[in-house]
Amino acid sequence: MRIAVVTTSYPESPGDPSGHFVLAEVVELRALGHDVEVVTPRPGGAFGWPGVAARVRAFPPRILEIGDFVRNARAIVTRGGFDRVVAHWVVPSAFPIAMDSRSPLDAVSHGGDVRLLATLPAPVRDDVVTRIARRVERWRFVSEALLSSLFRTLGQGARTELDRVATVVPPPLEIPHISPENVAMRRTSGRPLFVSVGRLVHKKRVDRVLYHVADRQKR
Repeated sequence: MRIAVVTTSYPESPGDPSGHFVLAEVVELRALGHDVEVVTPRPGGAFGWPGVAARVRAFPPRILEIGDFVRNARAIVTRGGFDRVVAHWVVPSAFPIAMDSRSPLDAVSHGGDVRLLATLPAPVRDDVVTRIARRVERWRFVSEALLSSLFRTLGQGARTELDRVATVVPPPLEIPHISPENVAMRRTSGRPLFVSVGRLVHKKRVDRVLYHVADRQKR
């Protein structure tokens, strides 16, 4: 099967954490024998660490590159020849990039796209969500909390359309190498081991992890 994976975040080089969960899915698909073409912005442009909004604020002319990526990616996925399109970050990867593709479409929301949708005026948000939901075969959310945060902002019509195609699927993770010393510590310490995966930025709410661990340790 020929699959196009459209994503605004993807590792630029080995060790780059950007879009590592998208890379993990691509690796899985290729391991299953699929022919996967990754459609992603050029390195160093508007998209990338620490996020498109911050990068455009730092250098406003980068906003032009967003339009370039949308046009180029749309041309690729609408030319035909793909058995399926997987769009990570529904805005802009599903809407507007993949809307006119004739291929079956899966959409994936990670967080940034849901926060973007939440900033839109309610009628616009409902219209965009409805159009995406009617176009896709499945709309994946990486957590139940993320799906709920979008669902409660919608009117009844958009909720009905989203509920029809929405599902929660945690993203695949490529587990890094664990040193023998850490493995030994886990086996001999006799204490619970807590692991948090994510960037050290406010929106990842690492503080909640610390409070949770502290509360568990008191029991």
